[in-house]
Amino acid sequence: MSSKNTYQFNLDHELLMKEAVEWTLNVFAQYTKVNTANDGVELTVGYADTSDIKLSKDFWQTIQKKDYSTKRFNSDLTEIDGDKLGAAFFFMNCLWERDANRTTDHWGRSEFTGSIWQEFGFKRPFCLVNNLFDELAHALGIPIPEEKSSVFLSHDIDAVNSAWLEDGKVALKKGRLLTFLKEMKNQITGNPAWFNFKEIVDLEKEYGARSTFFWIPTDKAIPGVGKNADYQIKSLKMRTELEELSSMGATHGVHKSIDDSSIKEEVDQLGLDINANRYHYLKFSFDDLITELNASGLKMDASLGYAEVYGFRNGYSLPFIPFDIDNMRSSSFVEVPLAIMDATFSRYQKMDGQKATEEILSFIKEHEKNAVISVLWHNTHFTDLKYEGYPAVYTHILQYLQENEMVSVSPLDIINKYLRDVHE
Repeated sequence: MSSKNTYQFNLDHELLMKEAVEWTLNVFAQYTKVNTANDGVELTVGYADTSDIKLSKDFWQTIQKKDYSTKRFNSDLTEIDGDKLGAAFFFMNCLWERDANRTTDHWGRSEFTGSIWQEFGFKRPFCLVNNLFDELAHALGIPIPEEKSSVFLSHDIDAVNSAWLEDGKVALKKGRLLTFLKEMKNQITGNPAWFNFKEIVDLEKEYGARSTFFWIPTDKAIPGVGKNADYQIKSLKMRTELEELSSMGATHGVHKSIDDSSIKEEVDQLGLDINANRYHYLKFSFDDLITELNASGLKMDASLGYAEVYGFRNGYSLPFIPFDIDNMRSSSFVEVPLAIMDATFSRYQKMDGQKATEEILSFIKEHEKNAVISVLWHNTHFTDLKYEGYPAVYTHILQYLQENEMVSVSPLDIINKYLRDVHE
């Protein structure tokens, strides 16, 4: 006999894109923490008005025809009355970014500017998919269990050896000659201020937290595009540091460079035990990301975020397995949406440390249930010159997490919990 928390989704045989519908239902089941089995409570899914979960044939037909325009939605995204399941599928997979009319920046990135969120008047993304699933569950009489949110803390290591130049320049502008000379000495003696990885791990340990470092395997700049690392990952100094960080409990990921090599090739170059990626400069399109990650053998990506604003780019606060719409199947990796990045506040929104702290802690409090909040803090933001006030911001984040008993998770934790066959 089935339990009250076990359901069977009975799909009408005439449904279009049935694989995509099944995928979305399984994400919904994971979100609501219900079981699915053939002897479960039957819920019908179809186009008929009598269906328990009513779909719009027109909605799915346009998706099948690769029409990804946003005209299908009403002016207020907070009230989507039509096909809630279809809307969840559309947003979770960022399908508007596939629209041929969408603009991208010089790196080919889909920015917040020009996104569906800005188009409909929002200053940043919000958890639309969560809301849709909540409404659908309420209509079906399925309770939503509340689970304390966790955090995925990470550090993209872009620069190490340019601290004397970047921080030193700021020191000179402020008339702090001794500080500038100290930066120069640190560089000459091989101890640059941004070679601060063990200090970061020690700080996190004080608050019972742990994190992942993402490393770029090449220091070759791409003319007309941008820089990769300013360090050599295979140098004896870096290899020794990586081993020590591992012994301290830190985990590692590949920070996919901006050159043309594949993710798998870059993982091989690093020569580390790696199961996660994040793209350097967040330089990716989500459709290409899906193709590249599926080919890489990695089990997790942590790139899906905006540089200019914070929040969940796809409107969903939990890790998920992207749907490979080109091949009509689930992907082989889990995506962890990037919610908070230091540069969003320091560079793009030009906030001081106090204002950034207020914004970030408010966001975390707002999402203290049913979320995995991915926080990216570069090693460059742990010195108090170029990014004055920002080391304290990260400490405030750690304090808040500890006080509110929010656990920091590793890539393996996320993979073990969220990467499963969505047809289970």
